[in-house]
Amino acid sequence: MFLAHLKNIPEAKPGLRWLTAAQARASVTEGQLMASPEVLDYIQLAEARQTGASDTAGGSGDVALDEKGGSYIYVLPEDRAVKLPHEALLEAAQLLKLEQGLLYEEFVRRCFPCLFMNFSRFSDLVQSLGWEQATHKDLFRSLDSQSRGALTYRDLLFGLAALEPCTQHGGPPAEIRCRYIFRYYDKDNDGRLEFSEFRQIVSDIRRFKGQSVNKEELMLVTEQSAKVFGAESSEYLTLTEFLTGVGQLKFRGTSLLLRSPQSVSAFLKQRQSAADRPGSPAGGRVSPRPSVMFDRSPLHATDGPEKLEEVSADGPFFSPSAGSEGTEYELATHSVRVRRTGTLLDINALWDMEDSSTISASARLNKRSRWERISSVDSFNQKSQPNEMLNGLRYFERPVRTDQAAGKHAAKEPFHWGNVDRSVLAKCLLQICHLVRDILVQEPRLLQLKSPCYILGDIHGNFEDLVCFEKSLWRLGPLLTPASFLFLGDYVDRGAHGVEVVAYLFSQKLLCPNKFHLLRGNHEVREIQQTFTFQKECITKFGKITGPEVWEAVNECFDAMPLAAVIDNKIFCVHGGIPPPTIDGGKISAINRIPCPLPRPETQSPLAWEIMWNDPISMGAVSSETLDELRENDGFIDNYRRGTAHMFSSEGLDRFLARNELSHVVRAHEVQQAGFQVFWGGL
Repeated sequence: MFLAHLKNIPEAKPGLRWLTAAQARASVTEGQLMASPEVLDYIQLAEARQTGASDTAGGSGDVALDEKGGSYIYVLPEDRAVKLPHEALLEAAQLLKLEQGLLYEEFVRRCFPCLFMNFSRFSDLVQSLGWEQATHKDLFRSLDSQSRGALTYRDLLFGLAALEPCTQHGGPPAEIRCRYIFRYYDKDNDGRLEFSEFRQIVSDIRRFKGQSVNKEELMLVTEQSAKVFGAESSEYLTLTEFLTGVGQLKFRGTSLLLRSPQSVSAFLKQRQSAADRPGSPAGGRVSPRPSVMFDRSPLHATDGPEKLEEVSADGPFFSPSAGSEGTEYELATHSVRVRRTGTLLDINALWDMEDSSTISASARLNKRSRWERISSVDSFNQKSQPNEMLNGLRYFERPVRTDQAAGKHAAKEPFHWGNVDRSVLAKCLLQICHLVRDILVQEPRLLQLKSPCYILGDIHGNFEDLVCFEKSLWRLGPLLTPASFLFLGDYVDRGAHGVEVVAYLFSQKLLCPNKFHLLRGNHEVREIQQTFTFQKECITKFGKITGPEVWEAVNECFDAMPLAAVIDNKIFCVHGGIPPPTIDGGKISAINRIPCPLPRPETQSPLAWEIMWNDPISMGAVSSETLDELRENDGFIDNYRRGTAHMFSSEGLDRFLARNELSHVVRAHEVQQAGFQVFWGGL
């Protein structure tokens, strides 16, 4: 390359082309002809020297030189208690030494001899990761934090780490991710979100949650969401306001945004595996194709990006004639090996096994399903908050003998925390509560479930029994068990381990929201817990400052819990009992009209209070006066045993079943020495 001041442009020769400085700048900006912006630094440097100006003018030169001479591996320190934000991000994304080396090799392979990655080469890369073409410009702008029109290796490394499906959306990684999300939706790159840009965020969150994106409803929800930031529809949202609102949990759902359809780590390892196969070029690496090295350049030919075959409903994995009419089948998302003890080994995502002998090249998996099934990915991510909590609870459950004690874990008895820092436990539980509440508020107040389904009654802080249930019913975890699980409430009070029970159930709910279902019982009420033990337990375990905070966070989840469920449209499941016909005609459809959240059920919803507290009456010791009262009130009388709500007779039950076209009622609320009791024919 030569820089010259010419009055007339010489005649072009083969392989030689003259550009003005303005044309060169335009060529780099538009991603045509010249593939990297360091050329502009050389032009600026030469122009500055000819005019006598300073040769330290702004530009990307400093970045380029640093990128060339600096280390490309970020070794994460193991001996430092607090990691820097970018170190926490790389660790959360599991982009460690090996993965960073592979990514740097990929960067050089695509960009050499340039020091930057331009948009066209970035577009080819994210196309290989499964991103739709329409998202490429927004992704590029999101990663180009310096707005230089090109990406350094570090830009690419940290950007892809933020997009990884396994990167947690909590702590320092969450703030970094939110910065990328902000730039992604800031279409005009003016450093603020206009109302239309913020509406797109709300729309995408609702779409990922499977909620309506009707225009009128979307506008209403967007206006309501904007108010939590203190912004109206005519205003804009700054980055600071956005980070503050998300950080204070005023605006939820951003964890669903900006997730890569395929893990970059798996993509890089697949390329390495393909390069190491017999027949690959010498050196064990795939030689760069001209289309990769000189893509979209008028001086070089291009064969375009790789095209991947997708499996659709009429593809090789689906058959219109197979199975029941209108039923579609899809492959599971993971392959696992299991020990006889139930421990999972070698967990692999199915799409991470592409290009291996397991998944042939002619059977590419649908990339869209990777977005839709992020929850399955999270379930097998051992670094996720719910899995971290479950691992901690396994330590709590097991004894540590004196001869086993080493390092930070001293000897301890089973079902004790030993010398575990309770503040760390409280912080993790608070984060889990915030996440699980987001799920619970979206569920109907009356769940509709399908069999097979295990139904479990009161637990009351008995973590030992809960562990027994796990080992008997879902030893491999709910996700790998071919059934769903329904808990009927009363998780806390009386027993010593209400905190651990809640932590366990909430963690499993996060991992399997469609298989682990939690109903509300009468002890999921603040006033009851103040009378019993759960409030005191939280204060005892976490102190007078953090304890009440944990207690309130748990109860905010209780406030949003569903109140009843119906299995196979026939079996009504509830904590307490059936409602009297004097409340909404005794129809269970009215349950879905109960407000959510419901912090004061006794005053806010008579229906909720009844189904949380009601009991069947034992007909063996009923006086003639009581029988008359039951006949006059459709089988219901005041609940003299509990001092609130009602009791109901077998006749009241039969009418309830007939009225709602049900066959049985399954309830908890009362201890049964044999584990269960068939009270009447349908109860």
